[in-house]
Amino acid sequence: MALLAIIGIVIQPVTEVSKYVLVPIKQQASYFICYKKYVHNLKKEAEKLEPGINDVRGRVEVAQRNSEVVLGEVERWLSSVEDIIKDAQRLDNQLQGNIRCFDLHMRYKLGKEAKKKIDTVNGLQRDGNFSSVSYPNQNTSIESLPDGDFYKSESIESSMKQVMDALKDENINIIGVFGMGGVGKTTLMKQVAKLVKRERLYEEVVMVTLPHNPDLKRIQSDIGDPLGLKMPPEEGDISMRACKLSERLRQGKNVLVILDNLWGRLELADVGIPNREECKGCNIIFTTRSTEVCDAMESQVRIAVNVLSEHDSWSLFREKAGGIVDTPTLHDLAWKVAKESGGLPLAIVTLGRALRNKDQLV
Repeated sequence: MALLAIIGIVIQPVTEVSKYVLVPIKQQASYFICYKKYVHNLKKEAEKLEPGINDVRGRVEVAQRNSEVVLGEVERWLSSVEDIIKDAQRLDNQLQGNIRCFDLHMRYKLGKEAKKKIDTVNGLQRDGNFSSVSYPNQNTSIESLPDGDFYKSESIESSMKQVMDALKDENINIIGVFGMGGVGKTTLMKQVAKLVKRERLYEEVVMVTLPHNPDLKRIQSDIGDPLGLKMPPEEGDISMRACKLSERLRQGKNVLVILDNLWGRLELADVGIPNREECKGCNIIFTTRSTEVCDAMESQVRIAVNVLSEHDSWSLFREKAGGIVDTPTLHDLAWKVAKESGGLPLAIVTLGRALRNKDQLV
């Protein structure tokens, strides 16, 4: 009995150790014994991914057509699935090749890689059920704005340079841009919005055009919607909405809010736009027809948008009216019409289009 007890004491640990030794050995041996089975299984499982990848690709294409941003995890999943399908085909091609019966190393290598990739395929199958593949591009409307009737006159380029210099000044966060109606302030702001995004001066840019009598709730929604903050006009009181908008604006590192066509002082705090002390990354540009509004808004910089020079007025008018203005009988009259526009781009464009290719200017 004593001997049996001693043998049991010795054998039990050896048996336990053998479990951990033999299992890995068995697994290693299966790589070159079952290599064909592993490769076939890999190909079979990889083929199951194809309907899923086709579905996700289709959803991604729809999202891209709608200018939405594709989720990073979706892009990584698609890339991984494409890679694993290629790997499965590569291993199957190797299997179809001439692997010598006694080439244990090649069989082992093939079986081991195929077995591990089966586990990868199974993981990709589990991870491919996406409830959503994209999210709205909050600043698509700004970046994709067409140039329209933007005319690079000397006055516009001068104003744009002043605006960009002010935006790059860390000590300035409220900029007033003023000029006559029709002088091109709105067009200028659209170009500024596109330029600051292109140069990555700001992560987020929102442009809001204001009516003569602005409604605070409408302004809050017009600012919040492009930032992904949905606030229907009828939801909540103004102060609660202002708190919500203020919190959202503080989340961004750099946010530029453009308020176009301001007619009088707008209480930014009532809207929910934080001041410089509360949020250094939130800057404001507003356009107005009046320098008095610039003073009322306490703008740190006032930038004028001037009318076009005679030379620029004629160039723009000629572009819009067409070659008719160059005919000897109409040239002088066309020049007078261009001068009557007062150097206002809106008036020049309107007149030029109305007279384009007409037989006479009357």
